[in-house]
Amino acid sequence: MFGCKAPAPVDKEALFLRGVHSDSVENFKLSVAIYDSLLAIDATDYRAFTNRGRAKCDIGDTSGGLADLTKAIALHPVWQAYCSRGLIRVKLHDTGAIKDLTAAIKSCPGNSILKAMMCHHYYKVWPNTDSAIYYADDIMKTANAAPSAYIAAMDVYLDSYFASRLTASSRS
Repeated sequence: MFGCKAPAPVDKEALFLRGVHSDSVENFKLSVAIYDSLLAIDATDYRAFTNRGRAKCDIGDTSGGLADLTKAIALHPVWQAYCSRGLIRVKLHDTGAIKDLTAAIKSCPGNSILKAMMCHHYYKVWPNTDSAIYYADDIMKTANAAPSAYIAAMDVYLDSYFASRLTASSRS
């Protein structure tokens, strides 16, 4: 009308993919800025909250990252958000990690990597050998489990075996 053009509509998917690319090259400060822009356009984009939460944690803003992941879960409770929040809680030795990882497994029961995380958590973070072996057994029964999941299971089996051998030899 007065020689001004309306701004071009923002392609939300292209913006999201820019954020994903920024994550992939570990430019997390830029990632946060990109996801901020996306959330200014659509405050209900759970994927942006999930990825911004991860990126915030990677730059040291753990409380902000956890808040974003919690918001993502409230908007759309997918296993990726539960898994991300669970991993952060594992690092913080927060007992809520078990609840998050369990929710992730319930959402995606065939995911051997999630089972490996639980296996590791129960064996190394919150020691409970019986639970660790339960998840190790479950991994071994999973068809086409990821190789890293098998490694986690074997670590539990081998450590348990050698620990039992040491205990038995100390009794002799």
